[in-house]
Amino acid sequence: MKDYAGWVQVECKKPGDTDNPEVSELLKKAVRCLKERPVLFKYCAEEVANMRHHALFRQFISALTRGGPGGLPRPIEVHAHDPLRYVGDMLGWLHQALASERELIAALLDPDAISDSGPANHRHSVREGDSSKGESDFTFVLDRIFEGACRPFKVRVEQVLQSQPSLIVSYKLSNTLEFYGYTVSLKF
Repeated sequence: MKDYAGWVQVECKKPGDTDNPEVSELLKKAVRCLKERPVLFKYCAEEVANMRHHALFRQFISALTRGGPGGLPRPIEVHAHDPLRYVGDMLGWLHQALASERELIAALLDPDAISDSGPANHRHSVREGDSSKGESDFTFVLDRIFEGACRPFKVRVEQVLQSQPSLIVSYKLSNTLEFYGYTVSLKF
């Protein structure tokens, strides 16, 4: 079983190497089997979280500074002079990344989940006895993945706020942050 777990760990590292990873059916089947060994499964989940953490950090920094392939879309930092657009673009990018990472992690760690499911469907896809454990694994992995983007995002938002925007702009920023906070909380 340890050789089997080693293969799964190597395969779990592969999704972290690409920007838009796909989970093979063979890997899904292997993860289903590995769930019977919680210690090995947890180690694989941590490997995936670490690999995606680094990939997401690289992608976020690239979106901020280089933009997309061929310069389109333009780098988010091009709009640093416009606090609302700058923060809104960063939040929009993070929201889109959250949806993609959530789908990837659901496909990998909960292969029985209905694809393109909402948060309520995901909760019900986990077996009754494993419900809280499955959710905690899922949440742990997503938390770890997004830790990488939190620091650069926080630094940039603090810089915007330190530039002392007008009261109206500050209010609009507050509403934008609150909107995305609420929207992201619905994902869980």
